[in-house]
Amino acid sequence: MDRARFRSDLSASGLMSIVRKCFRKIPNMVKGWKWDLPDYFISDLAIFVLKYSSLLAFDLNTLSDETVQHNLRLLFGLDSIPCDTAVWVHLNEVDHFDLRAHSIGCLRHFSGVWPWRSSPS
Repeated sequence: MDRARFRSDLSASGLMSIVRKCFRKIPNMVKGWKWDLPDYFISDLAIFVLKYSSLLAFDLNTLSDETVQHNLRLLFGLDSIPCDTAVWVHLNEVDHFDLRAHSIGCLRHFSGVWPWRSSPS
């Protein structure tokens, strides 16, 4: 009988590292910002995963709630969070064709990770 094994690529930290690698491949059109482009994308992903209604609600809650700050550090690898305006301005500069191409690459990676699939589609 096969023993169940821990799949590090299917853990929350493993999935976030794969997503971060995909985001690093997207060309950064704006230079000189405090955060790297993947941090902006991961912040947006955190808003979606943590089910915030808006960038502003996320921004206000992260400043006041230590539990949210801890989760952002632990689960998403974010030590500091870009403000809502910076996220909006910076991500508007990203070419949506680049974003789509690298998102599809990330999804292809995930489709090959699942136990019942032997290779990426």
